[in-house]
Amino acid sequence: MTYVGFLFAPIPNWDAIMPVKAPSNYKKPEAVAKYIEERTAELAGGAASEHALVGTVAEIAVIEDDKSRTLKQPSDIANFFKFAVDAAAVGRGVVGYKIHKAMRLLTVMNATKGETFGSSIPMGYFGLLDKLYNRPYGFIDPVSLLFGSSDIDITAAATRLHVSVNPESSLSLAEFARMAMRNVDLGEA
Repeated sequence: MTYVGFLFAPIPNWDAIMPVKAPSNYKKPEAVAKYIEERTAELAGGAASEHALVGTVAEIAVIEDDKSRTLKQPSDIANFFKFAVDAAAVGRGVVGYKIHKAMRLLTVMNATKGETFGSSIPMGYFGLLDKLYNRPYGFIDPVSLLFGSSDIDITAAATRLHVSVNPESSLSLAEFARMAMRNVDLGEA
């Protein structure tokens, strides 16, 4: 089993690619301005980091057995994508909070930079991301698996599971994944 922690970041100039617009039912100029201001603040405050269009994986901590490593170089982060897909495809589970989001972002990062596969990603990898999500020994998000959604506050989930987590540390997130799964048998029922 491999346990991972991801830190996300927006691409440079994300706001030029994804300008904020108010929904079409907003008619009053002050309502439009308020919506744009609030949504821009939300995205700038961190939501852009995980958005499929402008987010990236900035750092990955990996724990295997009792050894850990942190991937910060773009080529190492890109290479993790192939490692994780290959591991999950042969039944060596990869467990991490928001792993589905991270793998999707890594797909885009690899497709736009071609660092792992040259200029293309095998088509079958796309289907594996969904097919193996929260399946025994696939890509497992402990928060989504246990609470039904990754949108649960990670600190609250950690409190409920009686573990600690620092959401700003990739290694702490990887350790959280390991501890959150300590009493989960991944065998099929």
